[in-house]
Amino acid sequence: MAATTAETQNPTLVDVDELKIGLASFIDQVVIPLEDANAELLGDHRGAFYDERGGYSADVVALIRKVRQAATIRCSAPPTSAAEGSDAGRNC
Repeated sequence: MAATTAETQNPTLVDVDELKIGLASFIDQVVIPLEDANAELLGDHRGAFYDERGGYSADVVALIRKVRQAATIRCSAPPTSAAEGSDAGRNC
């Protein structure tokens, strides 16, 4: 795909589009499956979601940690081309 005049003059436009694509991909591949697998926990805002102090429960903190770790791994991987069929390490 050839760059448009606006993209040639302002490469940041391309970077933002790639960032949005990467973020959407990360959400689809990591966040949504975790949400689906833990729907009962995440939907229980009066019980298992919070601890007795009012903070997130240990299980919720563990899910947050999983998402952060996945983001770190994804962003620290070397960039790959779309032709390789993987977007790990892209758009971070």
